[in-house]
Amino acid sequence: MTFDSNEMISVFMNLSILCRSEMSEYSCVLCQTKGTFSEVIEHSVASHPHSTLKYNRHLLDDSTGRWLRQTINFSIIPSQLSDHVIVPLEETDDIELQDIAKSSEPCLGNDANSGLAVEFDDNTADSGDSDDDDGIFKSLEGNFIAQTPEVLRILESHNKLRPICNLWNLISAGAFPLNNICFELFIDVVNWYDQGRTKAMRYSTITKQFWRTGCKLFKSKFLNFMSGFKNQGDIVCGKDVDEQCLPKYSRINFAVNIAKS
Repeated sequence: MTFDSNEMISVFMNLSILCRSEMSEYSCVLCQTKGTFSEVIEHSVASHPHSTLKYNRHLLDDSTGRWLRQTINFSIIPSQLSDHVIVPLEETDDIELQDIAKSSEPCLGNDANSGLAVEFDDNTADSGDSDDDDGIFKSLEGNFIAQTPEVLRILESHNKLRPICNLWNLISAGAFPLNNICFELFIDVVNWYDQGRTKAMRYSTITKQFWRTGCKLFKSKFLNFMSGFKNQGDIVCGKDVDEQCLPKYSRINFAVNIAKS
């Protein structure tokens, strides 16, 4: 069964408040900065290069429902590394020290000039890609302008125009938190329906943490309830193989990362 937003709002508001403070499973020992394992390691190396590298892992005790903190110490000081760089291993919550001469990964560690390598994040523009980025932006801008009248008409016919306009104004004014968990989940729903196949869907780190936390707190029934039917019944309904498991035919409440939660 698929539920509309009014039926879901009371359930989800409490979940959003509950999970917001405990979303991250990892934190910095020295300043309590939270994030994924890789983010915490990268933060610790960049912000505390002269301190022993260690991190806190927060685990949920299923028997008591309380969060437990475990401190892991790697017993190395990043600034003292001379021939190696630090590579966070997300899958195993571990790090690998790679020889600088052999490493081809974007890593953390010593640099010949500064003593600490600088890792550029995905938001840092590469000068070689600037022309491509400009072309993509111009293409999107043209499509956006051409589609705006029809989109506004559709939104108005479904009584959704005013909230969307309010969202647009809030974002323009910098008054809307783009890291809000409800907004992050909405973006995942948009990305879901934008995929050609359901298997192509990739989830953001923060929403994966949200579903993982929800599963730990409320077990698998929570994920099944929140996800909806998706593509169940495609075969029974006689859809061709090419039309099976397509996002556009799915019925979802949220884009839930069930397999990896």
